[in-house]
Order: sequence, then C-alpha cells, then structure tokens
Amino acid sequence: MKRAVTALIERGGLVLGVARRGNPDDFGLPGGKVENGEGLVEALIREVFEETGMRITGCQPIFERVDADFFVTCYKAEAGGEPSQPDGEGLVKWCLPIEICAGCFGHYNRDLFVHLGITI
Repeated sequence: MKRAVTALIERGGLVLGVARRGNPDDFGLPGGKVENGEGLVEALIREVFEETGMRITGCQPIFERVDADFFVTCYKAEAGGEPSQPDGEGLVKWCLPIEICAGCFGHYNRDLFVHLGITI
C-alpha cells in the first residue's frame, strides 16, 4: 500500500492550510506522498517545506488511517516563522478547522479533528 503523510501545525486556534493546485478555495493540511526509500518524517519535512517554505520540528504521529489507496499518517509538528508559496502555485494560509474540513480531503480531516477533540 502507498504511504502519505500530513502535518497538523496549529497557531492561535488556526491550522496551517495549503490550497490544492488548480483550486485556490480547496484547503487541506500540508503533506503528500512518501517517495521510495524515504522515511515518513523525512517525507513530511520535505513536503511541508516544498508546500509552505517552513521548516518543521517535533514531529509526533497523532492519527493514522487508510484513505483510498494510501495509508496516511498525520503528525503534529511545530514551525517557526510565517509560510510562503515557495513553488509559486498554491496558496498557504492559517485556516479555521472548518475550512480544512471543506476541502477534497475533508472526510479525513474531519475524522482527525474529532479524534483530537478539536471543535470544527
């Protein structure tokens, strides 16, 4: 089964979100596919940096689930500074949890927030 990772980065009741390419209104958690030979945390650090320009630390697994063809692990992580759009394509912003649940991966994010007791 393919592996994917996501990062939950919180600040002041908001969650760091990235818009999906081609749809600036579809926000989800930063993350993506794990490449061959890559560790989960290594993939997470790479994906978060590629999508947000932020360096993350303190990665702790908090939620796992099978979603379509992927086994997805979500990590809680810390990040300093403010996000940017290093690849020039997707919007990055601090979102309310409800915004993250409205995107194409909303079912996964909703389950994550319920699991963590975060009000949607």
